[in-house]
This record gives sequence, structure tokens and C-alpha cells, in this order.
Amino acid sequence: MIAYLTKQFQAVPALMAIYREIGGHFVTTRSNTVKAIKQYNPQASVIKYTEKLGRFSSGYKTLDKADVILTGGPYRNILSQFNARKYMIFTGTTPALTALDIRENHAHFDRLCAIGPRMLRTIEKSGVNVEVMQTGYFPFLNFPERDNEKRKALLESVELDGGRRNVVYLPRGKPNGSFDLMMPNFLQGMPGADFNFIVRPHPSQSVKLHLRDRLLFMAMQKEVRRHKNVYLDLNYFRLSDLLSMADLVITDGNSPAEESLFYDTPQILVETERLSRKSISSAMRKNAASDEDIELALRIYDNGPIITPGDKDLNSLIERAMADASQYAAARSANFEFVFGERDFKRQHALIDELRSYTS
Repeated sequence: MIAYLTKQFQAVPALMAIYREIGGHFVTTRSNTVKAIKQYNPQASVIKYTEKLGRFSSGYKTLDKADVILTGGPYRNILSQFNARKYMIFTGTTPALTALDIRENHAHFDRLCAIGPRMLRTIEKSGVNVEVMQTGYFPFLNFPERDNEKRKALLESVELDGGRRNVVYLPRGKPNGSFDLMMPNFLQGMPGADFNFIVRPHPSQSVKLHLRDRLLFMAMQKEVRRHKNVYLDLNYFRLSDLLSMADLVITDGNSPAEESLFYDTPQILVETERLSRKSISSAMRKNAASDEDIELALRIYDNGPIITPGDKDLNSLIERAMADASQYAAARSANFEFVFGERDFKRQHALIDELRSYTS
């Protein structure tokens, strides 16, 4: 039997791609994640693990019976209680992952499922005594083909103009995200914009909806409603659908920036005092990363132009980024190959076929 352990919803798209192929049971410690998984796939089997109940929890019993546990986080304390084979499915592209991170947080797994050449390089540098398999990026299995009719229907379902171009803003969550810093600047230019502007906060904020985030989104929603071409998406769309509809993505240099390379979508990268090439370099050095490690992690910033909270006339910068997309095409292509490897699903299906033997 296969179990999928996750506390956070952000791991679900990767794990769900495997679940759809071979079934099993999701196990999570959070009620909001249970709800979000059921919204994402109403047919999914989701079981709550209440840690305070220990062995009496339904989630504990499910994990205890599992032959294989697939997970998107280290969860060492939970996993150490069970005899199942443990597979780490990296659920984001983690450009700043270091060898030290692997040694400290992932050495307890039986198998590490590397996304592509960049991650494989980091794991090999770590020297951990763990099985490693290059498995590709699992969410890509559920990425839809671009379809104009579907695009139009999805946009019109939230009262956006289905014939307009779409700019999708995908900030990180707290504490590094740019949402509160950049949104007032973006909204200022929206009355004159000739595109839809869809804002998708990080799932760590939009799914949990802590009081501070609820108040922030409520205040921002009042501003958003003044603009017919702006939509604040609190997990209504699937990320894969958003990326398939995007004519431009704006990110904080996070996993969606690299995921959008699946469609070779033009990009803008946001730099703030919270998160920038400088801050990433500093954090990686503290994790014993080499200059080469840092240089490779920062290749994400080659994918498009860079903006900051101090920039004026963001509409012109957005229009220019779409018009100049070809200037960054070579960098986008090279980075896709470096992060993900080949543009096929052979590696993903190889792991899925292997896991089928545990489903009988």
C-alpha cells in the first residue's frame, strides 16, 4: 500500500500526479490541508493524522500499514516511527538547495527522487548514502496543453476578459514574498493596462489563511474589485492552468518561475530587500554552498528582466518584457534543460511503474 504524507498543500500537485496513476491514501496533520486536497480532487482518499493521539490516530495506522511512504518534506520525527520505504519527492524546484541541506534533512530517506541535473549534482555533492533516482518533475504530468477555448472559459468564470493577454503574478509566501510590497504598485497602473492581471498568493498563505493573511487579503480585495481586469486567486485556479494561460509570469524567483519554462513563458523576476540575488547568496553561503553552487542557483535571474518595488510605470516594463521575450529565449531553454532535463515523461513513469508493485 502507498501512503502520501504531507503537512502542506504545496506538496499536493506533485504527489497527486502519482496518486492519479496508482492510488493509495493521503495522510496529513492539518485540517486545512485535508479540505484543500478534497477541493483539488474530491475523489482522493485523505486521512487525518492527529499526532497527539499517536498510535490511535487513523493517519498513524495508515502510515504504519504502508509499504511505501511518499512525501514532499523531511518529516524525520514522523517517518522514523514507520518501517515503510521512504521516498522524497521534491515538490518544488528548490533552486537554492545545498549539499548541506541534503545531508542534514534528507539522509534518513531510502530514496531521493531528483528532479533533474541541477538537483542531481547537489545530491551527489552531499555524499549521502541514499538511493538516488532522477525522476523528472511530477506536476508536469498534469500540466494541460494550451487551449484557447479552455482559457477563455476559465477566465470568464471569474469575470475576466477571455480575449485579453494574461499576466500572472506568483509571489513567494512569508517572510520573503513581495506580495504586500508590489501589489500597490501593480494596482496603480491597472486602469490603463491592456491585459488581465491574476495574482496568486503562495499556498502557505491562501490555504492556511491565518488572521494576519486574512486581513491582508480582505484589504487587498477591496482594491482589486475596483479593477475589472484584476483577479485575486486564493486557490481557485490550479497552478498548472494558470501557467498554461499566462502570456507573462512575474515571480520572486521561486519554483513557479522555473515551472513556467514548461510553456517557455516570458518572465519578470522581482527583487526586494527580503529576497534578492544578494540575500540568496548570503543564505546559501551560510549553508556551506560554493561560489559555483550560488552561481548555478542564480541562473533563474537570467530568464527575464528584473523589477523592484522602487520601479515606476510597471505597465511599460510588463509590455516591454512581453515584446522582448525572444531576447531571453536561449536562457529559458538552457535553464529548463539544467533544472528538469529532457522534455519527456519517461523518468516519471519509470518510478510510477516501480511503485505499482507495492499497490497489490
